[in-house]
Amino acid sequence: MGLISNPDPTFKELGEVVDADPALTAALLRVANSAASSPVSRVSTARTAMVRIGADESRRLIMSVAVASSFGTLGSPASTRANCGGT
Repeated sequence: MGLISNPDPTFKELGEVVDADPALTAALLRVANSAASSPVSRVSTARTAMVRIGADESRRLIMSVAVASSFGTLGSPASTRANCGGT
C-alpha cells in the first residue's frame, strides 16, 4: 500500500484508497461523527470525514482497518474452534 511509504499523503490519495473500500468509508464516518470529534453536524461523505479528522488521523485509521482486515476472522469463535480442532 502506497500510504505506508508516504508520510504526508494528500486527501486525494487517501480518498482513492477509501473509495475502493466500504469498510474504510464506514470507519471514517464513525470516527468523524463520534463525540470525540465534537461534530456540530453529521458528515455523510468520506472526504468530509477526512477533512474533519485530518490527514494524519485518516491515514492511521486507514492503516489500522487494513491491518485488521488482513487477519480476517482469526478472532471469531468459529475460527478459534476450527483452529483448535473443535466443532
